[in-house]
Amino acid sequence: FSIDEFLNQIIGNASRLIKAELAVIALYDDKGRFKKIVTHGTEVKAPDALPDGKGILEVMHLVLAPMRIDNVPEHPVFGGCFPAGSPLIKNLLAYPVFSGEKKIIGVFYFGNKQGGFTEEDEDTLKAISADLSVALNKTEKLMQMMRFRQIIDSAFDVILTTDANGYITYVNRAFETVTGYS
Repeated sequence: FSIDEFLNQIIGNASRLIKAELAVIALYDDKGRFKKIVTHGTEVKAPDALPDGKGILEVMHLVLAPMRIDNVPEHPVFGGCFPAGSPLIKNLLAYPVFSGEKKIIGVFYFGNKQGGFTEEDEDTLKAISADLSVALNKTEKLMQMMRFRQIIDSAFDVILTTDANGYITYVNRAFETVTGYS
């Protein structure tokens, strides 16, 4: 189960709950630029076509509460045009995705809901974003542990761990090679 499959499952289920025409999960790199965008109801045409985070996208990176815009083209922060290949967004509901340290690591947003977004949609998005944050943070920790395990497994030194009673709970490949036990 990959992170992309997970994000696609989340965005698909959230789209059915909120009933918007399009949905986007955008994750940021350490410099605040988009590093990954997952969409539902539209697609990113090419990686070089990723938005540069100006206008409303810039505000979404800074807002700590749900942001609901009923008329995007007339909103004062709207830059006047959408990135090439992007759909026209009439209305918008967005909420940040936080790291375990409460730093914004992305944004989850929906666009073009017939009749506009409601307070109930905001509450739903907050709950989904909170769950997404927890899942992304756990996934990151799991990936770090897997990298660490790969390093331990490929080490030339014998490494073993024991429990509080002294029973061996883990040995690396070097242990097996040197001792012949597995």
